[in-house]
Amino acid sequence: MTEPMFQVAVIGGGPAGAVAARLLATAGMQVALIERGRKRSFKAGETLPPVANPVLRRLGLWSLLTEGHMRCPGNRSAFGSEALVDLDFIRSANGAGWHLDRIKFETALQKQAIESGVNFHRNALVGLKREGTVWDIPLADGSHLTANFVIDASGGARAVLRRLNVAEARYDQLAACVGIYQCDVQQDHRTIVEATQDGWWYSAGLPKGQRAVMYFSDTDLESYGQVRKSFDVELSKTRFVCREVQRSNALGAPDIFVEPAYSAHAAQVAGPGWLALGDAAMRFDPLSSQGLWTSFLGAEKAVSAILDGSESTLRGYAGWCTETFRSYLSERSKYYEMELRWPHLEFWQRRRLTSQLRRPA
Repeated sequence: MTEPMFQVAVIGGGPAGAVAARLLATAGMQVALIERGRKRSFKAGETLPPVANPVLRRLGLWSLLTEGHMRCPGNRSAFGSEALVDLDFIRSANGAGWHLDRIKFETALQKQAIESGVNFHRNALVGLKREGTVWDIPLADGSHLTANFVIDASGGARAVLRRLNVAEARYDQLAACVGIYQCDVQQDHRTIVEATQDGWWYSAGLPKGQRAVMYFSDTDLESYGQVRKSFDVELSKTRFVCREVQRSNALGAPDIFVEPAYSAHAAQVAGPGWLALGDAAMRFDPLSSQGLWTSFLGAEKAVSAILDGSESTLRGYAGWCTETFRSYLSERSKYYEMELRWPHLEFWQRRRLTSQLRRPA
């Protein structure tokens, strides 16, 4: 069988990978998009803040939000305060945010890429080798692709970076214990964040009559294990999130699963014939609401670097990643430092981190 030849192979068909593949194909490049295709009923990262709206419009993604997603009119937060503090997005120049049906959104992004001429492969990467200037890309079904350039958009799997022995610097052990409730009523479409002694809770209404409730803490802390064992019991101890679940008239016990939520950056995000973007390059604390829309910005900048083709533009992309993560760490520290009620407890002590970049171990 003749091996196809592509100018760019994108490993990972999530938001960052699908957008990058489409932009490259629209620019006239031959692009393969490889997605391993694990079936899931829900994916975390379902809310986009208003600051994402200009990016969505610029990248031609706004039309994907017209059906099956909900507007998010604001946030309510008991973080550093005993009371809920409201932030109404009506005062934002960018309008309201979005609650996404994440599976529907990613499917639409992949469809958009295919319609732009991207060659889509529902398959898994099982190896990677560069010979001269060409990458040999073996897949799980026994086929091989070849490409001049490879993008790692595989998220936490880091499918390319792991094979290139690129280290990752992790800043914490944060993870989410996620409960998805089916509800009769969605009275309030605002998100709610509530800090507690050993972490924080988050809740948001979703399309299809669902409500997501998440508990964030470090996986080695006792409280995280308690929530995993008795989610509804621990939820009942909250003041505000529990009340919102009750108002939504949740039906029965939720589906429970775990998602990583740690902050991290790759030791290197670009090299000869490759780059990483999205979660493979940088991972953000969900408190920042930064991961999804920043991955779109990264895709846009990565595509510009690839189309230019020079080493200097790849270095420029790497520099943008470094500065973006440095700025994120600074803002992250400032936000966590707002919570002063439990300064002696381990979770909050750990969050008083320096904003300096960390070297991978």
